[in-house]
Amino acid sequence: MLKERTFWWSVTGFFVVCILGTINHYLYEWCGNNSIIGAFVPVNESVWEHLKLLFFPFMFFVIVEFIVYGRYIKGFLFSDFVGVLYGLIFIPIAFYLYSSIIGKSVVFIDILIFIVSVAVSFYIRYKRIKNENDVRHYMNIPAVILFLGVAALMIGLTYFPPSTELFRSAK
Repeated sequence: MLKERTFWWSVTGFFVVCILGTINHYLYEWCGNNSIIGAFVPVNESVWEHLKLLFFPFMFFVIVEFIVYGRYIKGFLFSDFVGVLYGLIFIPIAFYLYSSIIGKSVVFIDILIFIVSVAVSFYIRYKRIKNENDVRHYMNIPAVILFLGVAALMIGLTYFPPSTELFRSAK
């Protein structure tokens, strides 16, 4: 019964993360460039900052889902972490691939990449949760550590970005 719920939670999560990610794209500016808000939403047009559009809404959704029913599914959080990791890897690969081929960035394609990354994240986590042999209950603790580590990395590199292409703003 719990695993059947996962499909509908995944569909719901896809829409929630797409909506929250879209709102988050503008939130920093709407909040007067508030640095606390900027820790969780993009502060510029770099590819790195746009990873926050997926990561933080996804993490928020996972926390809610875990409280509601996920704690009863073995390896639930680890499956979620693997899913979001695939999405986070997909974004820069897809962006740099298409923009190097056509020589520029196109907003419509960037939006499409975000939507596909959310779909990839939820699809991977759903498949992992469905496949009981693929997950272990004890993996939830490392998953929490990994989620918090990526969150700390996202926040830290917002305030102290290296001088690489991934962190350069398009504007």
